[in-house]
Amino acid sequence: MLDTITVTAQLYEQGGSPAVGARITYVLSTVEIDAGVVIPLRQTAVADANGVATCTLWPNTAGERESHYVVQAVSADDGTTLLQGYAVFPDAPNVTLQAFLVEAPVPVQAVARRNLVLLQGYDYHATFTVLQPDCTPADLTTYTPRLRVYDAPDGNLIFDSSSDAGVALAVLDDEIALTITAAAFTTWVSGYYYTLDVTFGAETYAVAYGAVFIQP
Repeated sequence: MLDTITVTAQLYEQGGSPAVGARITYVLSTVEIDAGVVIPLRQTAVADANGVATCTLWPNTAGERESHYVVQAVSADDGTTLLQGYAVFPDAPNVTLQAFLVEAPVPVQAVARRNLVLLQGYDYHATFTVLQPDCTPADLTTYTPRLRVYDAPDGNLIFDSSSDAGVALAVLDDEIALTITAAAFTTWVSGYYYTLDVTFGAETYAVAYGAVFIQP
């Protein structure tokens, strides 16, 4: 069974009144796996009549990939951003968002699961479109994409585009174009697992993840 925690956020409108009905979203910065289970990348809560939003989350400190939650809250009245930033939550029963929130711009949100089907002897091409939490296109021009392949969801690293040859990753506005040459995956097998992230400085944000299938 996964450990979960209760995170409580007190939300206010820009005028200082409780943000009734405001929506707060928590998005994991990278794929995390605990006890063989892939942790949900996105969780949302709605504030009550007092502007309090309570959400059940997985604690980051239980993972091994140094993840954090990208956090954004928007007003139910006009959709304006009430707060945004990131937080790393400990494995404690009840915590407040304000105790762990570091306010900063929210760059991207994950596009969740997408499997790769590779045909032996042929290069693979795919395009990933990345959105911000408000579903507007993300500007990826200052980010560096990175593809990693593992032999299992929580297994050993097999391939890393930052150090291994055979993968091209091109960024154009809100899209990442991925090319995997046929020579790069000759030793890969079906059942491998990949993650596609973008980095900016010390921050890493998940774009996509899923299984790898090899077709003869």
